[in-house]
Amino acid sequence: MNHFITHLKWLAERVVQAPFGSGEFYVLLGVAAFVMLVAGSFINGAIIGKTKGSLVVFLAQVLILLVAFVMAALVQAYAGEAIGNAHTLNLLSVALAILGGWFMFSLLRKPMMNAGWVTGLMACLFVFALGYAGLWVGDEVFTLLETGSDKVNELKQEFTNED
Repeated sequence: MNHFITHLKWLAERVVQAPFGSGEFYVLLGVAAFVMLVAGSFINGAIIGKTKGSLVVFLAQVLILLVAFVMAALVQAYAGEAIGNAHTLNLLSVALAILGGWFMFSLLRKPMMNAGWVTGLMACLFVFALGYAGLWVGDEVFTLLETGSDKVNELKQEFTNED
């Protein structure tokens, strides 16, 4: 179980692009969740027809992502030693993540999202893409703030040296 949790943390760090457990990690995760909630509520109203609440649709999409994420981590943790080839392992991880996400989408499509196959799938994929875009933008903001902080510290050091 510890092996699986280690791979789950490693995969989370790869997706979020921040050290697991750091403040940056949780902020980026919050930004992605907020973007998915807002985008999901707009798409829920525009495409699907607002038959379920925005929070219920958001929960369904998070469950889909969570199952896909766990499937990928399971492959990385338990099939990694048997496969050996990193490229094959990554392809298998993606394939089983897609399979797990599809399974959860099939289970949650009607009761939680009340959408048809194509509209529900397109809405989910669009919300997932926007959530990842939120991660990317948040990471860029953190990089910008870090660079700005380094510049301010350099300028402080130069002013201190001049005195």
